[in-house]
Amino acid sequence: MVRLRVDHEQPASPDFEEPSPGAPARRREPRHRDTAPYTGLYTGPQTGEQLAGLSHLQTIASEQAAASALGVMPKIRLPAAVTGELPLPPRKPRGWLATRVPWPLFAILIVQAGLSLRLIWSNTAFSDEALYIWAGRLEWSHWLHGTALPDFPTYFSGAPTVYPPLAALAAVDGLAGARILSLCFMLAATCCLYGTGCRLYGRTAGTGGAALFGVFGMTQVLGAFATYDAMALFLLAAATWLTVRASGPLGELPLMAAAILIALADAAKYAAALWDPVIFAIAGLVARGGVRRGIFRTLRLTAYVAILVAFALHIAGHEYIHGLMFTTLARKLPSNATPEAVLLMSWGWLGALMTVAGLGVFLSWSDGRRKFSLATVLLAACLLAPVEQARIGTTTSLHKHVVFGAWFACIAGGYAIQRMSRLDVRPAWAVAMTALAAAVVLIPGQSQATFIYETWPSFAKTMPAMSAAISADGCPCLMYATSVSQYYLDLSSTEVTNPDTAVLDGLKGTSAATDGIARGYYGVVEIDANDLLAPRDYTIVRAALQKSVYYRLISVVPWAGHPATPSEVWERVEP
Repeated sequence: MVRLRVDHEQPASPDFEEPSPGAPARRREPRHRDTAPYTGLYTGPQTGEQLAGLSHLQTIASEQAAASALGVMPKIRLPAAVTGELPLPPRKPRGWLATRVPWPLFAILIVQAGLSLRLIWSNTAFSDEALYIWAGRLEWSHWLHGTALPDFPTYFSGAPTVYPPLAALAAVDGLAGARILSLCFMLAATCCLYGTGCRLYGRTAGTGGAALFGVFGMTQVLGAFATYDAMALFLLAAATWLTVRASGPLGELPLMAAAILIALADAAKYAAALWDPVIFAIAGLVARGGVRRGIFRTLRLTAYVAILVAFALHIAGHEYIHGLMFTTLARKLPSNATPEAVLLMSWGWLGALMTVAGLGVFLSWSDGRRKFSLATVLLAACLLAPVEQARIGTTTSLHKHVVFGAWFACIAGGYAIQRMSRLDVRPAWAVAMTALAAAVVLIPGQSQATFIYETWPSFAKTMPAMSAAISADGCPCLMYATSVSQYYLDLSSTEVTNPDTAVLDGLKGTSAATDGIARGYYGVVEIDANDLLAPRDYTIVRAALQKSVYYRLISVVPWAGHPATPSEVWERVEP
């Protein structure tokens, strides 16, 4: 039981008592000054529970005084120390799932997955897909059984030990497994874009940017394409997300993790290094503490990546350095397009997205120099692939490379959606702005993705014919679809040769191929116009087959990309 005494008049001095007349003044010991600052309460020695109750009573007194001034009576609840009740656990607010779980992102991922899944079974393996899966099989055989390997590092445009083994594992039950692996990488890249946009500009911007990227036409293609591009893009996206989240006392650890992911992306696809400077610039622009700290942060991230890449090349050896130079840094591709044609083709794929992202750059002008610089860097990333390939005059792999820059540009596009949503505070308006921008990108993108998957011949009918002919006549075989036949028919590199690289009795290339056809050297010959870099060679090889007495045509499969040059299989016969 707590006894209370209320003194209506506070003593003039808490440390002294008024002496009686004629008595000397004496000092009074302080009465539990540390028990309660409210001097009108005194109880003498008290327990901890009593002190908690007194503190609560003081709070009640102050609340009652404030409530009396407002003409209301506050509700008073005594603490558990006074009432003896146990405290209840905190309840989650109603609608927690609706407010905390990013349902819009889930909807975007479902749409993106559906757009890519429709392409996965629409055509047989492209030559690059077949090459990487076949190489992955050989890598596993080399690791497990010590079998010899071709010189993959010298001509692969990515480290053969990074993506191909993963693709081979995913393709155990067929090509669709490897393509679904790429879809998982692309969905993860969309999640990273959402997180990066939310961190930089807010949730509306993150949702809008993810929606733009999910329906972008070439995103649909990479989500159904079993090459290392999807893996490299995901690694760059994850590195960017870590970079913008790296802050506070432990911010250096995410920055180091981002450097590791950037180095892995560069190893998976050498050309991914073209977008490393974009991440370095973002690291500096999002840094807190002024320009000097931003520059220092950029230099640290650059140094981390440079050290990792240099160490990896030192361990990998000369073959990888040669492959990096041959396929990327000093690559000499036959020029198959003018710079104007490359830029025009790029605009056809990127035009709608760049328009939305450009609006974001324009609107960021009024939000300060840093936001404007960041939006400009994001948009400029979209131009790197078109400008670089216009410089060398080729459209080879352009449809894959533009996706890397599009990922960054979609963040700026999401910012444009966020700014436009301010015109009306109702949530429905933000949804409408996101849907409108996504529709602008989706309408041309869907037909473009479908067209890309029709640009190489389907081997669904060709491979059975080739298999039967090889069983009857054996190899060596001459095939334009070298990697595709090696993947589907499980042939070794010594059994199949390409007309471009054929070697026979001192002859090389097309001359060796036509001489072997004239002599009946090859058991089976397959030709198609998939090799668009040398259409003249296709005509020469086909003419040699028509003149030879050793071969007869057993299969003709036309394809939409080049109806005048179908895929043909020729079988060796006795004259």
